[in-house]
Amino acid sequence: MKHKNKNVQTIIIGGGISGLSCAKKLHSAGKEFVLITKDLGGRMKASPSFVANFGAAYVTEDYHHVLPLVKKGERMRIRDFYYYTGKKFSNLLSLRRVTYYFKILKLVYFSWRIRQHLLKYRKKAPEKSMRECFEEDPFLLKYWLMPAKDFIRKHHLQDINSYVVDPTTSATAFVRYSQVNTVYYLAMIFPVFLKTWIVDFSGTVEKLTKGYKKRIKLGEVRKVKKRKDGKYDIQSTIGNFVAKSVVFAAPQKHLRKVYKLPSMNIQQDAYVFHAQGARKKPFARKKAVVFSDRYYDVHMLWRQRDGTDIVYTQHGKPDFSRYYDSHTVLDKVHWQPAMVIPTCCIIDQEIDENAYIASDFNVSGLEDSYISGLYAANQIIKKSSLMKKSSSQLASKQQSRGSSVTLPKRKVRDPICKMLIKAKKNVMVTHRGKTYFFCGKSCKTEFEQQIEK
Repeated sequence: MKHKNKNVQTIIIGGGISGLSCAKKLHSAGKEFVLITKDLGGRMKASPSFVANFGAAYVTEDYHHVLPLVKKGERMRIRDFYYYTGKKFSNLLSLRRVTYYFKILKLVYFSWRIRQHLLKYRKKAPEKSMRECFEEDPFLLKYWLMPAKDFIRKHHLQDINSYVVDPTTSATAFVRYSQVNTVYYLAMIFPVFLKTWIVDFSGTVEKLTKGYKKRIKLGEVRKVKKRKDGKYDIQSTIGNFVAKSVVFAAPQKHLRKVYKLPSMNIQQDAYVFHAQGARKKPFARKKAVVFSDRYYDVHMLWRQRDGTDIVYTQHGKPDFSRYYDSHTVLDKVHWQPAMVIPTCCIIDQEIDENAYIASDFNVSGLEDSYISGLYAANQIIKKSSLMKKSSSQLASKQQSRGSSVTLPKRKVRDPICKMLIKAKKNVMVTHRGKTYFFCGKSCKTEFEQQIEK
């Protein structure tokens, strides 16, 4: 059924984890909204059996908002990941030179410190913007503004970076270390010292949408336009809406024709293949093999618990014969984008009055995307409460002024129920210089709600 020019409090565009977290919070606060999305789940996409993840792949012990919504799979261990240069394999535990261990400890030390500050940030982020939080934390802001290449050069970490971190960044985020900031770079090392699990999303969307499924509409938003009165006209394939607030909870690349959104970070496309087959002998016994993208057209082969592989690449048609003696492609997903990589800028989350961005515009990852949806919801709830408070204060002022109002001798018409009534001071409202009288509190309340809109 199509909606035509329907008035709603909030429109949420996008059904990934940020859009769903925003909707969940608004629903729990009793706020009106409609969520419009092409499909539910976003990057929480998996195979039908949920054995293989095509998008987000793991969670750490620091994912405090996300962990209650997912199932933990097997532990992800660094010893299972091998880096292949074309001649030999290595992993973090196979680096024999003593000097490497000192550098690894230095890297982990800085990563641990960044983690402590990010945990503090995540506690405040549902209520405060990222910019506010970072400006209150000079340490975090310093490393956010510092390019990773400068950090590596300053601390003489070039060799460890080339052996381990840069291949990992390339394989999982599809960028070089020289393109990212230091916070993002050091966050890539968290699984080295944090408990990390392969994630199972089999019940996640159900938990996130419980209680408000009727407010989810499958469709596509075509255009968002701000009106002179501050509200937003939303044109979509399921009809047109007028909303007080709008939340952009889909990747910027998908919304660039919908509304003028900021685009300062790196957006990387990628392909994820689900394959099964006989790996070539060098790779056969390795759980996960990370390849140098300078010599190979695949970033990583990652064996799943059923023996199939997830293959990460930026090529639509990689040469599987370099990795398998025989193979079958079970599925293929083209992410556009796969990752949004933060540079050294911070994008404001409120991009216009009552218009918010969620998703991974600033910080990539499930937990931070979830929090960005909470922030948008909390701002909408807060502004709604302030409007109610100001309306209540206005009503009390009007009542105090009511003693000076001369009541009409004749009966007046209630503007809501249209009944002819005797005017009373305790059920009257003055709006834009005109005084209205009501039959009772219910009609007076309904009128006040209408003028709020």
